[in-house]
Amino acid sequence: MLQAINLGVQRFDGSPSAAEYLNHYYEPSGDLRIPMLMLSTSRDPVVAGFNQTSYRDAVAAAGNSDLLVQREINRYGHCVFTPGELSSAFTDLVLWVEFGIKPVP
Repeated sequence: MLQAINLGVQRFDGSPSAAEYLNHYYEPSGDLRIPMLMLSTSRDPVVAGFNQTSYRDAVAAAGNSDLLVQREINRYGHCVFTPGELSSAFTDLVLWVEFGIKPVP
């Protein structure tokens, strides 16, 4: 099912100037308005772990901690989630949004 969804997503290339702007000026606000389940790996060589902490702190400062669940998978690699982990996260997010069952980290 996730593979079919992924195949149906239109892809776009970002412009170098937009990427440069984000690198210099973007600061997450933490202003969540819908539930967010964030997946990460514990030993990601691309995205340092402090980014998850920084984002959690921004969400808390905005008063939206009830809308964020961060789930860390104990593994090396960037976005190297198994199909089962992705399916579980997606199902947990749907249950949270549809029925108010907040997932565990």
